[in-house]
Amino acid sequence: SSYLKGTLGNLGKPGVTIGSDMSQAMVNYCLGKYHLENLSFHQLDVTAGEDYGKDFSNSFSLVTSFCCLHWVSDHPAAAKLTQQILKQGGKFLHLVSKSLKTDLR
Repeated sequence: SSYLKGTLGNLGKPGVTIGSDMSQAMVNYCLGKYHLENLSFHQLDVTAGEDYGKDFSNSFSLVTSFCCLHWVSDHPAAAKLTQQILKQGGKFLHLVSKSLKTDLR
């Protein structure tokens, strides 16, 4: 399909991927485990990301968040940072999975 040759087709071929976490210990773990030329990891608190926002302003075509924004204490600050680092027309993908509970009575 022509759509897969466009935006979706390029999602699996990033130029650069940066992983971030608030925990330096998690960043260190990832630095030790994953070694790809176009992959790096940064310690980042999205509620205090002013310097990160300046350094990476208009840099990303895709920002993702998987199962972590519900832990963030200042959602407006996280949204401001996301907006600042996204390129015009960039996409933000936020995913939180809902835990399914089964009533076993």
